[in-house]
Amino acid sequence: MKLIKVGAKYYLLIFEENIDGQFQIIDESVYDYSELTDSSKKMIESGDFDLFLVDLRLKGDLEENLNTTKLSGSKIAKKIKTKNKGNQVVVFTASNKAWNMKALLEMYEDGYDIGVDGY
Repeated sequence: MKLIKVGAKYYLLIFEENIDGQFQIIDESVYDYSELTDSSKKMIESGDFDLFLVDLRLKGDLEENLNTTKLSGSKIAKKIKTKNKGNQVVVFTASNKAWNMKALLEMYEDGYDIGVDGY
């Protein structure tokens, strides 16, 4: 895994697949934070990041019919916020479902982005 540095800030991207080789990422397809590898948990818990970007559905279509609070990215983002309420977490997805955005913002995520055409 690789830190992404922009100016004096460090970022960590959590996504279920590599995006055209642009980033080295935590590319684990999991349902919950507890399923992440120890090395991924250690990286997340290190406190060395200014921003966490998390895909809403790390299991893709397997999570199509789940409530927003049960989606893998939602659970992982919530755990990141639980570790430190000051952590900035942005959840992104290709979904345009307004109820996802509303539920995520109520769960303390700091932002929400809807991807378009392959991000």
